[in-house]
Amino acid sequence: MQNVSVSGVRARQTFIQFQRASAAFIAAAAWFALTVQISYNIEEARTNNASVAASVVHFFSYFTMQTNLLVALILTLSFFQPQSEWFLTRTSVQSAVASYIVIVALVYTLLLRNLWNPQGWRLVADRLLHDEIPLLYVLYWIFFMPKGSLTRVDPVLWLIYPLLYFVYILARGAAIGSYPYPFVDVARLGYREVLYNATMFLGAFFALGVTFTGLDRAMSGYASSAASEAGAPKGSLTGATPTDANRMEANLAERPNSDK
Repeated sequence: MQNVSVSGVRARQTFIQFQRASAAFIAAAAWFALTVQISYNIEEARTNNASVAASVVHFFSYFTMQTNLLVALILTLSFFQPQSEWFLTRTSVQSAVASYIVIVALVYTLLLRNLWNPQGWRLVADRLLHDEIPLLYVLYWIFFMPKGSLTRVDPVLWLIYPLLYFVYILARGAAIGSYPYPFVDVARLGYREVLYNATMFLGAFFALGVTFTGLDRAMSGYASSAASEAGAPKGSLTGATPTDANRMEANLAERPNSDK
């Protein structure tokens, strides 16, 4: 019995190590892509004798950049402080960001990819930000995020960030006459069409939120059933933290040899 328990603890520790390695890899890719893109923006601003500060603000006015920054921050915290209780490392927040990054990939693929033709390192960064990182982060969510804690209210709460983002870009656009995306360009489309577009996007955000919460419940139920059939305690492989695993292994090591 002890050998089975020790094996489970060690498997959990291996799982945690792989989780941290995955977090580090995706975070590094996100930081690299963001650095490349913002470096090009700053270089262009200097070449055109424009404000570098304004260029940085413009850069982070893109939903893509904000969301990839959130991914980078979340996974960096998950690597360095896997047991932390930061706001960004909460399961509900990480799940929300997973839904946001899917929107990033879908909107870029369907509406924006053909609007420009990046080359060189900028192309590499573009593919990372819009294709690879969204895919990798969703896979990270599927395999590593604890399941079963999301609620039916979460998809509604997750709308707060995109709603505030729309308010921000409309207010900023009204002030400077520039909008980050063509489908929110009030000067060209007018407020009526832009607000319609915003409503459609919020609907897409909500639908994805419902999808993620549904997946969360389904995967939680499947994991519980599998654990029950295997005779494993509930959460024995999915609920233990690194500290729990270390403590369990230490306790097992202290048992008398006669128990082995």
